[in-house]
Amino acid sequence: MEVDLRETIDNFRAAYPEFSDHFGLETVDHSPLTPLNLWGCYCRSAAKEPPPYYTADRQFLPVARAARQMDVIVPIEQIFWEFGSADDPHRPILRRIMANPYEIKGLIFPSLDRLARNHALLEHLEFQFWKARIKLYYCDIESDRGSIYNPMMYEAVAEMLEARRRRIPRRSTR
Repeated sequence: MEVDLRETIDNFRAAYPEFSDHFGLETVDHSPLTPLNLWGCYCRSAAKEPPPYYTADRQFLPVARAARQMDVIVPIEQIFWEFGSADDPHRPILRRIMANPYEIKGLIFPSLDRLARNHALLEHLEFQFWKARIKLYYCDIESDRGSIYNPMMYEAVAEMLEARRRRIPRRSTR
């Protein structure tokens, strides 16, 4: 299920004007001659209703900060919000992003658990993005895979998330 986030994004941009040059821009020229560094944003929630402002704010703010820090643009049409479990490897919006990799250079996640909460699925999805040549950036951890320490950190974080997932009772998806 997809929702129209325009009003939510407009409210966010009004509340945080310092990020308006990097996050939620309305029209961006996608021609190959335009030297823009376009990235996307992927947010996810388990509930099947449109995100309330505080939830969007909690996920958009780290992404907007990262976009400004990285000096990239996240246009409004590349801000995705999906409903569903982090355990589902076949999320429609993720599949659509991977099927159209030419539209963005990378994808910013507010946190690693928005992509996956178990190690095997995380590795699978990251490999799929790698094949599509889409870079990934997680706002809650350093995501430069070039460092020898980061793969170990990814494994530790993924194992921690999986242990946490096993402890939390199954959420209903209304």
